[in-house]
Amino acid sequence: MQDRPQKPLISLIVATLGREKELNVFLESLTKQTFDLSAVQVIVVDQNKEIDLKPILSQYQNRLHIVHIPSSKTGLSLNRNIGLRLAEGQVVAFPDDDCTYYPDTLEKVWAAFQRNPTVNLVLGRVVDRKSGKSMLRNWPSKVKKITKSNFLTHYSSITVFARQSPRFDERIGVGTYFGSYEDADYVYRVLLRDGAALYDPSVEVWHEDQNIHVFDENKLQQYGLGFGALVRKHLSPVMLYWFLGVLLYHAFGLAKSLLRTDRREFRKRWLSIASRIRGFVLFPKVPTR
Repeated sequence: MQDRPQKPLISLIVATLGREKELNVFLESLTKQTFDLSAVQVIVVDQNKEIDLKPILSQYQNRLHIVHIPSSKTGLSLNRNIGLRLAEGQVVAFPDDDCTYYPDTLEKVWAAFQRNPTVNLVLGRVVDRKSGKSMLRNWPSKVKKITKSNFLTHYSSITVFARQSPRFDERIGVGTYFGSYEDADYVYRVLLRDGAALYDPSVEVWHEDQNIHVFDENKLQQYGLGFGALVRKHLSPVMLYWFLGVLLYHAFGLAKSLLRTDRREFRKRWLSIASRIRGFVLFPKVPTR
């Protein structure tokens, strides 16, 4: 690795748990970046108790600037905040330990910020370049200004790059009762403080595709609880619009599954609706289990 500049330009915070091969693949993708690697700080917040990541991380010590932080507590928001306290870059990002960056990902991110000096947040998209397929959702192909009205359809946590970063709300997110949408809360709070945000489709990341049909029931409920908590926390007309729209979407799917007598799909849609309502009603109080 080349000599590091006085301070890195980009800090990548990877909160990892239970994944060795996937983390290795992600780190390998970083070594292929067209962006200057000496300007990249990789903070690995390690929640593992039974897995030793040192053999993997040691393979990259001469190619990447890695800060390895063992953490005795689990929780995505909590551990990302640990990483944020150590981040030195002008831009921070939160890649999953099972995603992959394309060779030009960081170069495109930095270029987007350079072209838009007043923007505090750049959002990209998740795609499979081999097949040309959009992953996770149908991503727009044109640059868009991000607002409180459209951010939910233009973000994924692995495509969030922030110039001025708030902390994550440790009451929500993976590892908590309200087990998701900590990233949406993060983006929304940037927007609330008048942070200019931009969706740039040239910024691309890979992640395995996911949707309601492959989620198990626990994951469905975690997504629902987190979404309900997000709406309750930021209660406003625009959030209520999103909340009602999502409930109607799943209610329509519920009706279709009933007509098809698809019991499995019916249960998933019902869990999606019920967990969102429960998250909205219960937040911020965490029920006793």
